[in-house]
Amino acid sequence: MSLGMVASDAEAAATKSTKTRAKIPSKLPATPNGKRAASIVKVTLVTLNNAVLTRNFSVLWSQSSYKLRRRYSAAKLRRAFAPFIRQRVDLAPALNLQPLWRRPPRVDAHGELRLLGWFHTQPRVVHFDLRYVRERGRWRLSMIEVDTTRSVKD
Repeated sequence: MSLGMVASDAEAAATKSTKTRAKIPSKLPATPNGKRAASIVKVTLVTLNNAVLTRNFSVLWSQSSYKLRRRYSAAKLRRAFAPFIRQRVDLAPALNLQPLWRRPPRVDAHGELRLLGWFHTQPRVVHFDLRYVRERGRWRLSMIEVDTTRSVKD
């Protein structure tokens, strides 16, 4: 149906000069277990769903990481998810299911948590690729990609 995407800080850093290196945290945060990871995904999708239904992305923006907020305004997030708004995408059916992981949740060497998977909803599968950084004791969104156009096999 549609795709919304915001580039992560890690991707932006990769496009910069090789002279600029991202800081690697001295102590990596623990990877959340499956139930906690599922909860993090669902909270993000509830927030995104509310943003789409109300056309107001200020809550999603305010709950995101500092770097994402610096790079993207709530208005830019709204434009990124304009196809969801136009097509009245409703992610609520996914919230009653458990996510299926394309890859197990993990924290990378830069301390970024990646949650990649899908919800097997009908008529459209909800695919997600979400990344988070630890700020002020919480996992905060640093990249969001949600797609309802692909099948499970894609």
